[in-house]
Amino acid sequence: MQQGSSREDADAASRRVALRQAVSAAGGGLIAPLEAAAMAAALAAPARNSSVDRHMERLLRGDHGSILQDLVMAGICRFTDLAEAIRTWAPEQRALLDWAEHMARLESKETTAP
Repeated sequence: MQQGSSREDADAASRRVALRQAVSAAGGGLIAPLEAAAMAAALAAPARNSSVDRHMERLLRGDHGSILQDLVMAGICRFTDLAEAIRTWAPEQRALLDWAEHMARLESKETTAP
């Protein structure tokens, strides 16, 4: 039982670190900080919302590819969610969107493989 608990603790720590990095990248210079839970919710269900729009735009329009990948690897969102978030908050970021869509296709193949 101890091993499972250690793995769960490591997963939770990974999620916290990934969210902390993303929140920091998204909030730099903005007066109102974004809560980690709000960012996670915005990534899981991308939709324009005045309370997160500026933060999400900053995160997705910046040079934060490794942070975005960390969010997926930590289980905060999937690449399909990330692609939808880019379409929602940073549609002009074509290269980033192409990358997220490519990764989403690979992710989809992994989940449907026998």
